[in-house]
Amino acid sequence: MREIKFRIFEDGVMYKNGQYGELDAYIERMTENSPIMQFTGFRCKKNEVYDGDIIKHPKATEPEEKGWVVVWKDFGWKLKCVNLVNGEELFTEFSNYFANDCDVIGNEFENPELLS
Repeated sequence: MREIKFRIFEDGVMYKNGQYGELDAYIERMTENSPIMQFTGFRCKKNEVYDGDIIKHPKATEPEEKGWVVVWKDFGWKLKCVNLVNGEELFTEFSNYFANDCDVIGNEFENPELLS
């Protein structure tokens, strides 16, 4: 069974589980400008992976694949890549196999420049 953890990005600060109180406190404060992110249960090297994290895989060689964003889609964790050439959204399953070789290089809230 995986741990249930959350973090929230508010006013330029990322608060992890416990720094902001219990889940009810997260939900009360959640707005469009302060998204709540759930722990996926995966780890990339030494980092926990949360919804909204940007993942870089060492074998990704296409210049249009700057980073993959972790998202919940179709009842599972997926990696979304927006092709910078044509704007097409590509999705792939996120699994322990993929996570073992990846690095978390940021998240879409604190580091949006990694996706442009």
